[in-house]
Amino acid sequence: MSNKVREISCQAKFNQIFANVSRLLGVIGFDVLDPDFGPNWKMIYPCAIIFCAMLQILYLLNRSDMVQFLVIVPYAMYEIKLVDIMVQCVAKSGMFQSLKARSDEIFELLCENPTNKQVMDKDLKVAIFLQKFIFGWNVQTSVLMIPGPVLVWLVSGKMILFFLYRLPIIDDQSAAGFLLNLIYHAAILLIPFCNSGGIDSLLVALIVPISAFINAIANEVFEINELLETDRRDELAIKTKLNRIARLHQLLLEYVSLLEDTFNGMALVRIGTIVLGTISAIITFFETGDPMTFVFIPVLFVQLSQCCLLGTIIPVKVAFDTFKFTKYRQNVCPSLQNEELIEHLYDIKWYLLPEGHAKHVSLMLHQAQNAPTLTIGKYAPLNVESYEQILNSIYSFVTFLITFTG
Repeated sequence: MSNKVREISCQAKFNQIFANVSRLLGVIGFDVLDPDFGPNWKMIYPCAIIFCAMLQILYLLNRSDMVQFLVIVPYAMYEIKLVDIMVQCVAKSGMFQSLKARSDEIFELLCENPTNKQVMDKDLKVAIFLQKFIFGWNVQTSVLMIPGPVLVWLVSGKMILFFLYRLPIIDDQSAAGFLLNLIYHAAILLIPFCNSGGIDSLLVALIVPISAFINAIANEVFEINELLETDRRDELAIKTKLNRIARLHQLLLEYVSLLEDTFNGMALVRIGTIVLGTISAIITFFETGDPMTFVFIPVLFVQLSQCCLLGTIIPVKVAFDTFKFTKYRQNVCPSLQNEELIEHLYDIKWYLLPEGHAKHVSLMLHQAQNAPTLTIGKYAPLNVESYEQILNSIYSFVTFLITFTG
């Protein structure tokens, strides 16, 4: 009974992380996980809102001085990121659906072994937690943007709109105009809430389960070692288990390769817009004290952190443990560190395998050493090291500009 409950629980969690994505992206008509995805009437709303917002940004940029330009840049970068996400959803919908199908295939294959369900359960809980964090963070930001100005108005009597966007021919200092602009801002906020929040949840749904898959493969390795060490060896069971591990390993590498092809370009636009938006928001904070900088800076920082840290899961989960296998790493592949998949493969007691089967382990190790990983447009790996370099670059550039401008 407990195994049945575990099976339902594990399967339900796996389905939930993709259902959460579909709920968010489906609101604005961009549910790329829907097999019937295509142009639909729901797309009119986000496209119209973003088009109007971009027109206003272009108008303001054309009439701005340097300080106003810096105030506007974070808005422009955010709109560019939203447009890129929508374009990528339409252009790469087939790739997103292929990733979902590959993930389903690996999960179902792993679930054929009941002991893998408990191993994967913890990582799937982490994926759900991260999606809830993304949702909660977006709700918190939205709550600040809409009720915040109303609260300031009720307490101080001042009508201060946090967003730069304004409805044309509407006096935002009148009570009616102020409330109409707040409604307009709420309509705008729904787009990044579903668009950016949805794609962030999709990244979690596609990347975090890799950790669950590799931990399950480690469980498979543990089981084949038990078969190898028994007094009465079942050679057929050993060969079957080894072939199963080899198949899982190949499917996982193909999945990560497709993931790399799908997200590398998007990561470049995403990181680029975040960096430019952060730099201009920090400069604006020192120059004008614009209240929106108190929103942009933490929001952009969280998005940068989340993007880079998610990208770290793949390299961390695909090779050596630095401390346990230092000698092997130096002799075979000095460029890879802390990659758990190779560690688990290297744990296979290959010297106990039937004659001629050790080559399967050697082949898997060779493939894992050249495993693909997410990059920022193929310019740099999407990981903690790049995250640190980006933060240092932002700090250096901002310091230079503040010093240069006095």
